[in-house]
Formats: sequence, structure tokens, C-alpha cells
Amino acid sequence: LPTAKDERLSPVFDNHTTQVQATSGRVATLMHEGIWASTLDVVAINLGSQQGMQPGATLSVLKQAKMNHPSALTIPSQPVMQTIATLFVFDVNELAAFAVVTQANDVISVGDSVVSIRTPSK
Repeated sequence: LPTAKDERLSPVFDNHTTQVQATSGRVATLMHEGIWASTLDVVAINLGSQQGMQPGATLSVLKQAKMNHPSALTIPSQPVMQTIATLFVFDVNELAAFAVVTQANDVISVGDSVVSIRTPSK
């Protein structure tokens, strides 16, 4: 696959095997009191309709993998990212989207990376 010129865009494939552009962003705010979000909480992300976000999109939340095992003697040249949660986008405006956390293996914090994994079919 060709290298994307914009680091926020990279090619992925949806369930119908048609190529779509994946958009990445960040968790902008948590829609409740507290410093973490988990399953069934609502978060705002810094991607809106101007970036191609649509209601019904599914997003993954990514964090840098924790490398605290004693046998991990070599440090990777680039951070290893792992998926920690899945979001379902239910509302979108021009500059932001709102999503519910449908699954989480770890807590979500403001600033965590998000990447689209499925966009709604037209």
C-alpha cells in the first residue's frame, strides 16, 4: 500500500473489502466528571464532519503498550500501540464527534489516540 502523505490518514478495509481512508484523532474530553472513561461512558473526539466522521462509525482507542516485563530488554525504535477500547459514534458536528465506549480493556484518558476502523455504508 502507498504511504499516506498526511499522518492522520492511512488506508484500511471495511467489511465489504472496499478501500476507505482511516482517520485518526484524539479523545478531546470526557462527558462526565472524572479523569477516566470506561464502558458506556461518552467521550468527545477531535474529528468532525470536516474530517469525514459520520454517525455510526466505529473507532478504536489506542495507547502505548506497557513494556514492563523483565524479559523486554530491547526498546522498540517506535512506540508499540495497542487497542484498549472501541467507540461507537452517535453524533457529529463540523469539528467534533461524540461516541459511547462500547468495550474497554483499560481506562480512556483525554489525549488518547483514536482511529476509525469502520465507517457506515451509504
